[in-house]
Amino acid sequence: MSKKLEPYFSKSKAHINFIKEYRPTYFDSITNSFDQMESIYCPRFPSLIKSDNTVWHLSSTYFNHLLIDEKKSTALLESVASDLIDFLRFLEENELDILHLPPKPEKRVTYQFHTSLLQRIRLGLISPSTARQRMNRILRFYDFLIAENVFTPDELKNRPYEKIKTYVSCITSSGDIYTKQVNSSNLKIRHSPNPRYGNEIIDGGRLHPLSTIEQQIFLQYLEQYSSRDFQLICYIALYTGVMWFR
Repeated sequence: MSKKLEPYFSKSKAHINFIKEYRPTYFDSITNSFDQMESIYCPRFPSLIKSDNTVWHLSSTYFNHLLIDEKKSTALLESVASDLIDFLRFLEENELDILHLPPKPEKRVTYQFHTSLLQRIRLGLISPSTARQRMNRILRFYDFLIAENVFTPDELKNRPYEKIKTYVSCITSSGDIYTKQVNSSNLKIRHSPNPRYGNEIIDGGRLHPLSTIEQQIFLQYLEQYSSRDFQLICYIALYTGVMWFR
């Protein structure tokens, strides 16, 4: 187990097993038997094992949903499994149940997990982007279980999180700006990507600076054919180092 996880998960022995060459099965009522779904295949299907060496069946149900209904890739399943195993270890470490949802929001298991992620960000154990992805995936896990009526109404007297609607600004290919409504939650972990600075233009190599010969040809063209206004614009671009061509 990673040393970075020890302060939080030293008591939990939960881990991931992978089932190789996995094909889900279905029950055929005519033959009264379980048959494999030949069209569905996963070379490495994750299975979350709790500390008592039993399978966490809720997660297995979710993985099958992602594989069969959502047609997700093996890589995506493994990535989701790494986030869910973190949540399972958190539950075991703190002796909490997935349905620990008391009236006070801050005491609910999802809110406590949110606090744990923020603490690990401050300690430098995980990045904000990883924490944000992890929290989002745990909430999608709850959404699935609720939609499938896995929990009874009595068990869900209090919701694991609050859904909120927000608006984001988007830019079309023509440069127009419009706002789009998106679903979010009160447990969203916000982070801003680090800006990229450098001496080069990140464009896949399509732009290049003008060579000395190209600059001379361009200056001759400006002298002979362009207006004074256009000359001044190009001189500013050329002599401040911002003129690049495809």
